[in-house]
Amino acid sequence: MYRALRLQFIRLSSNSTSCHSYIRETDTASDKHTLNLQNISVGSYFNHQNRRRILKGHNSCACCGRSIQRRHCSSFVNGKNQDGPCSSPPWKILFFGTDHFSLFTLKCLNENRLQDKDSVVESLEVVTGKEKKSVRRYAEQAGLEVHNWPLVVPDGKYDVGVLVSFGSLIPEKVINSFPYGILNVHPSLLPRWRGASPLVHTILNGDKETGISIMEIRPKHFDTGPVKIQEKLPVPPDCTTRQLHNMLGPIGGKMLIKCLYNLPTLDGLEVTQSGQEVSYSNKTKPEMTYIDWENQTRESIDRLYRVIHEDFPLKSHYGKVLVKLKSMVPVTDEIDESILYHYGNIHLNLPPGTPCYGRNSKVCWIKCKDGWVGFRELIIKKKLTASDFYSGYLINDMYKNHVFASHRNHLFEHVPDKKVTAVN
Repeated sequence: MYRALRLQFIRLSSNSTSCHSYIRETDTASDKHTLNLQNISVGSYFNHQNRRRILKGHNSCACCGRSIQRRHCSSFVNGKNQDGPCSSPPWKILFFGTDHFSLFTLKCLNENRLQDKDSVVESLEVVTGKEKKSVRRYAEQAGLEVHNWPLVVPDGKYDVGVLVSFGSLIPEKVINSFPYGILNVHPSLLPRWRGASPLVHTILNGDKETGISIMEIRPKHFDTGPVKIQEKLPVPPDCTTRQLHNMLGPIGGKMLIKCLYNLPTLDGLEVTQSGQEVSYSNKTKPEMTYIDWENQTRESIDRLYRVIHEDFPLKSHYGKVLVKLKSMVPVTDEIDESILYHYGNIHLNLPPGTPCYGRNSKVCWIKCKDGWVGFRELIIKKKLTASDFYSGYLINDMYKNHVFASHRNHLFEHVPDKKVTAVN
């Protein structure tokens, strides 16, 4: 089990002349995917009585004189703070999102905006698709201003953009209209699992750890920008996509809030992604729901089931009959007594796709590459128990010699690192 990244805020002693605090990684293991963030001024951002200002002729902190680095903000001219984006929280934020994973972060931002003090959000507007999805429904109910995508963003109207699970590339002109750019909350340890479906591929590949990356977006390509902060988390055993989604969503929102409190200092401390360990999480496709009995192992089928069964059933053809497979039983090394009764020790040599009904377990067992997987329910036009399927098909003269057909499902294509995509 991998250790989760732990970030500690440590204040310097009260008799120090500096207002600096910093974030220290307490995990002793060295990891180039984990950002060690130092010299982060935390106290000055949490305390609105001590907000930063620009001294005449100096870009420095009002309380300690520390140099302020602003690479993007057009409001700094000759060391003076002109009308325009702020140099410290609270920020004017434009949020880009569509689905339920986006909603976790949007809720965090809006709740922070509404709190009485120490808010990091001054104003919040939303960009989303025209469809009435989760983000649009919440934004309208919360009274937030909603814009349809595509959108022309005026220069300097907002301080920073926030993008979560948006699904569209953002043009360079739009990115450059934000003094602090656009931050993306991505549920993987970049550069691993760039792309549309990182949670799906985390489970499909049996990853033991996952996490959240807060990165700056770049034009023309998804998920290639430098990472500002990143946190590792263990993948819970036997978790589903929805469970992982519900675990990482709130964590991503909280990490973004921390990032926004420390945005000017983090600006310049981001880490460029490694080009050596890139993997891509392609968008899920309909053929993923079909099982390749010849090439998939028990563990691979179990992972596929945990990825998609909450939204779609696994599928396979029994002869010409399309069968949807439901209620998969946990993978085990034990062989059902009915399999041993019918086939004895030669059961492992049977063709992949061979079915067998377990009379005592009430399970329909199907042979795969390295053993047997079982299902308690099946759908053929209507829901059937394993007993119904046995009576109607397995002992029916029209079907009893058939096997379940293997379907190529393209699960591990187009992922360059073959070691990453190996299936046990």
